[in-house]
Formats: sequence, C-alpha cells, structure tokens
Amino acid sequence: MRSWPVTVEPNDDESLSSWLLRLAMAQGCDPLILSGWLWPAKRVWTLDVDRGLTERDIGPLCEVTGVTGSVIEQTCLRQLVSRYVEAPLRSNSSWPWVLSIGSRNRLRTGGLQYCPRCISEDRDPYYRRKWRLAWHTCCAKHGIQLVDRCTACASPLEPHRLHASDVHLGICATCRHDLRSVAGEAANRDALRFQEVTDQALDRGTTTYGGREVSVFDWLNAARFFIVILRNRERHVSEAVRSLVERMGIARHAEARCATGLALEMLPVTERAILLSLAWTMLSVGPDEFVSQANSLGLVRSQLVDERQSLKGVIVEVLDRLPERSVTRRRSPTASSGPRSRQAVMRMFARLERKRRVQKVDVLS
Repeated sequence: MRSWPVTVEPNDDESLSSWLLRLAMAQGCDPLILSGWLWPAKRVWTLDVDRGLTERDIGPLCEVTGVTGSVIEQTCLRQLVSRYVEAPLRSNSSWPWVLSIGSRNRLRTGGLQYCPRCISEDRDPYYRRKWRLAWHTCCAKHGIQLVDRCTACASPLEPHRLHASDVHLGICATCRHDLRSVAGEAANRDALRFQEVTDQALDRGTTTYGGREVSVFDWLNAARFFIVILRNRERHVSEAVRSLVERMGIARHAEARCATGLALEMLPVTERAILLSLAWTMLSVGPDEFVSQANSLGLVRSQLVDERQSLKGVIVEVLDRLPERSVTRRRSPTASSGPRSRQAVMRMFARLERKRRVQKVDVLS
C-alpha cells in the first residue's frame, strides 16, 4: 500500500473513530470510502470501532498513515478499560463504564459526548477518548457539563455520518448545526469530583476509600453498588433502606430516578451526572459509617444487594460486616391490579422512543 498524500497524527487522548474521521476528511473522502478501502470485508461504522482493532486491521492503517501500531492502540478504549476490568473484554458484549452506541447499521442512539468549548479551541475539532467513559459527565478544564446530543435537533452525535464536504467534526450530521456554538451548562460539582478522583485512580491504579488504599477496580465496584441502591430506593418496600440513604447525606427528595431504567452506560449525561454526584456523597461517608448506620436500622446484607449484581472486591468485605439472613419480600397487593404509575409509564415511553430511533434505519436503508 502507498502512503496517503495528507498525514494526520492522532491528537492527545483522541479516540480512534475521531482520528479515522479526520483522516478521511483530510484526504477529501467520506468516512465510508476510507473504511471500505482499508477494510473492504468489514462494516466498520456499524461497530464500536473505538474499542480497538485487531493486529491484522491495524497493519493497513500503519502502512498508509505512517503511524505506528503502538500509537494507534493508544487511541483505543481497550487500553483504558483493561486497567479497571479484570475479566476478559468480549467484542460481542457491553463493556463496563463505556457508553453504549446502540448501533443498528449506521444509526446510533448515543455513545458520544463532547465539550463545546474544547472543540471550539481545537484547531481541528476532535473527540476525546475519555469522553466515551460513563463516569465522564463534565469538562474539568472548562467547568461545564458535557453535551451528548445536538441542541438544535436533539439527535445523538453521529460524526461517522458526516461527509468530506463538512470539513470538520464540529457539525451535527443530522441537521448540520455547529456543535461549537453551544454555551454549555455548569458542571455538577460532586459529579466532577467523582470524575477527577476516578481518573486519578485510573492513572495510578489505586485510590482511597475510607482511609484504605483500594484498586480502581474496587473503587468502581463500590460506586456501582451505591448507584444501584440509589436507583432502587424508590422501589424498596423497606423504609429502612430509604432511611439509610438519607442518613448518608442524600435528601429524600433528591432525584436519582431515570426516565428509562436503562443501564448506566445507556443513560443521558444529565442523568448520569445526578447519579454519580449522589454516589460520590455516599462514597465520601466511608464504609465504617455505612455499616454503622445500616446496623442501627436493622438492615441485613440481602436487603441491600440486588440479586442481579455480581459484587467483588472491597464492597463485599464491607457488606460481610452486616448480618446475613433471608428476607421475605412482600409484593404489593395492588401492583398487578392497579394502573401503572406515571414514572412506569414514562420509562416505557422512553424505551419506545429509543427503539423508534434505531428502527428508523429500516426506512432509511
């Protein structure tokens, strides 16, 4: 293969997809043309290419760009995610704490977010790799919340659907609105604090929880545990669980519910920011106070652990300090006969909207 006429180096913390898109525009071709030429047997833009490429796929890219394989690997999520996930990363399943793109053909429901001020300052706008991580909800540099949709048409960010004529990535692929023009909302301070501490843990491999050094793996597992408690508290029959959350600094009226009930990695940035800020409050209390308050309320381990959760690490040690016994859960006698709550209806509607967005591709293709 011959080298391409225009050389484009990956920027600091640039995601793989962002670099590929800038490469295409620099050569004066659409992203589909570039990917089809490099990998004719692959439909790259139907996949989450940010996760990474195989050695076989990296080869042609190295040849035409002159960029080494090690540099290309630094643009991939696999290199980041492997620092906080102990299990093997499978290509056919979701990755913890990585935003889901919800792809069907080339249409997406989410997965990307950006800081309007960052891309305004960029000489050539690009997407950062860390913006793909679910705990990123703010820009630490500019103190504003990240944006995950076009503010003009509410479409998800889909820069892979741009054309060479669009010139740069700071444009909405659906309505051609300039994404750099967004003012941006102030960052949630506690969500930003959680983000900063977690980023430091990712870089160092450890952080502190309750005065004890824990791995980034343990830290994120503890955060996930508290997020599940926060999301489930409105559905808990036990008043004691709701009281525990309140005693740990979360006001009873604090909004932690999500419209869809989807996984954290599928939630919009505003909902994630709220959840992560509340999780930060509960983490800041520390394990000793958590156990003390749970014991004073007569709570047992099985009342706090969602049966769908697979808990590991330090949070298991914390929960083991609580008494264990089976708890019989009573179902509400009106649950099956009465009308659905407004919240339940809104969740169903939000899920349908997500499906409708994906199914549009059947009409467009």
